[in-house]
Amino acid sequence: MIVGQANHGVVLASGASKNALYGNWIGLTDRETTIGNGSFGVYIVDSSENTVQLSAAAAGAGREQNIFGANANGPVGVYGSSTANVINIAPPPTKTFVVTSAAGSKDVPGSLTWAIYQVNYQGADLNYINFNIPRGTGEVEITLTETLYIARPTIINGTTQPGYAGNHSFGSTAAN
Repeated sequence: MIVGQANHGVVLASGASKNALYGNWIGLTDRETTIGNGSFGVYIVDSSENTVQLSAAAAGAGREQNIFGANANGPVGVYGSSTANVINIAPPPTKTFVVTSAAGSKDVPGSLTWAIYQVNYQGADLNYINFNIPRGTGEVEITLTETLYIARPTIINGTTQPGYAGNHSFGSTAAN
């Protein structure tokens, strides 16, 4: 684990060449605990022919991908006269869950609560919750029956609801 550095997590500088970074956790201690570095996870400057493995798909020959957390400036920065470096980057695995019911219970497949439970227990590195609730002639209101916590990176996109026209109102009512 390479975490919590004031600047970069790893620096390859001033002619460093033919280095390979595989199987490191840079900026996090596990899939849920982020302790980012102050700048880039890996910073390459004036160096050539280095390899930084970021994607599971590109990882081969028994080499594991690096796992990056929330480093302040991103996973990798390449600057100066750096040439022929191999940076295998792939987007994180994603999953999309679709809300099709205005019910507030996790026991109703397609409800918002159900979708959040799916994210927490079966989600990917990045999740999307989209909406496709039959709305008839009126607005859709979802009344939640419990407090919800989201444990994985998730984008809840209400603009995917059919009929969305840029108008919305949000509110909450706390139950005692």
